[in-house]
Amino acid sequence: MLLFSLWFLVNRKYSEYFSMAFLVSSITTLTYALLLDGRIISLSASGNPVYFTRWLFYIASCSLLMLTITKVLKVRKENILSVLVLNGLVMLSGAISAATASPLKWIIFGLGGLFFIAQLILLFDKIPASKRNKIKKPVCCYIFFGWALFPLIFIFSPEGADIISNFVAATLYLILDLVTKIIFYIHLSLLPKSKR
Repeated sequence: MLLFSLWFLVNRKYSEYFSMAFLVSSITTLTYALLLDGRIISLSASGNPVYFTRWLFYIASCSLLMLTITKVLKVRKENILSVLVLNGLVMLSGAISAATASPLKWIIFGLGGLFFIAQLILLFDKIPASKRNKIKKPVCCYIFFGWALFPLIFIFSPEGADIISNFVAATLYLILDLVTKIIFYIHLSLLPKSKR
């Protein structure tokens, strides 16, 4: 992630998106640095460490990523702040849910899901017809198949039902981070300007 951050920084003149990509991947690098440090604040019922801080860092990185998405989709200006706040609430719900050991965990997780649905409604509200087919399809793929997989991993990870190990969860999260934060920005930079 750090190497991609540096690559985006060095190549920012080649794409209008790379400066933001640098920030997003740099924040994500900090997330993984904290995970590598190994300090934890809570344990799951089976004694596995719970790394809920990942979601706190995602508040910043995913909000910047969402800002890029609102620009690409030409989201109505009056919806942008709401989309960003909802995005932050989704990630905050993840952090609180991961740090909660009681059944309240799943209520908070469900609220995060509702915030995500509300965010999608505002995000895709009244996209101009001229942009609908050119831009919407690839961005939808990243959001629905990329972003929607994070909660599935959460459900099975020690943060959720504690079915898979932290190593498996971290590997899956890393793959999704690469797809939704690195490959996404590279893909945007390769789109012809007429499709942006």
